[in-house]
Amino acid sequence: GHKFGTIADLNKLNLSSLDNTEAIGMDNLYEASGIIKQAMNLMADFYGAKETIFLTNGSTAGILASILATCKEGDKLIVARNAHHSVWSGLILAGVTPIYINPVYLKEEDILGEITAKTVEEALIKYPEAKGVLIVSPTYEGIVSDIRAIADVAHKYDKLLIVDEAHGAHFVLGNNFPVSSTRRGADIVINSMHKTLPALTQSGLLHICSNRIKYETVIGALRMVQTSSPSYIMMGLM
Repeated sequence: GHKFGTIADLNKLNLSSLDNTEAIGMDNLYEASGIIKQAMNLMADFYGAKETIFLTNGSTAGILASILATCKEGDKLIVARNAHHSVWSGLILAGVTPIYINPVYLKEEDILGEITAKTVEEALIKYPEAKGVLIVSPTYEGIVSDIRAIADVAHKYDKLLIVDEAHGAHFVLGNNFPVSSTRRGADIVINSMHKTLPALTQSGLLHICSNRIKYETVIGALRMVQTSSPSYIMMGLM
């Protein structure tokens, strides 16, 4: 977030003048064809995604929507054990059974590390009926998994890869950062803009990065878990 104004001085903006709703000329997030669509296309180009959708209910909404859009009741999904609690909410809402995989344990640092491609492949071989894989990268401690290798394994078995990259929205800002999962083969990537960039709390992005999932399907799922009156202040300041 803006850290109480220490990151960006919003006092220079009249926020009330930005607070609008879906009136003629202001577009509609869930049927975007005008200014919102133009803004999301620019964001997609910036991140290297096929499509980007603005989130005004945080990465939580993006994670819920990604599960609802890719799984149906009774399906199985391979899930990293260190996933965000919103993943469990998504599994409950969708009626999906998790197949847990464990990150590497870094004994010296006493934290959980990366998910390896080998671990993912072992799970896919054991559970070929799984719809896909959902992992966290970076972790809350900043550990980044080899997304390219994991994506290659997932696609080898014709499975989707969803990456919770909530804490990596800044990865596209320079060569000093790891490469974003949007450019490493993931199918869906979720970013929390407010965690590492100066955006209002709850501002997030959902990136569709392949043809394995349809934009309309994600929008349909997002309608169910996010307000029908998305904040223009959040979208405008992303």
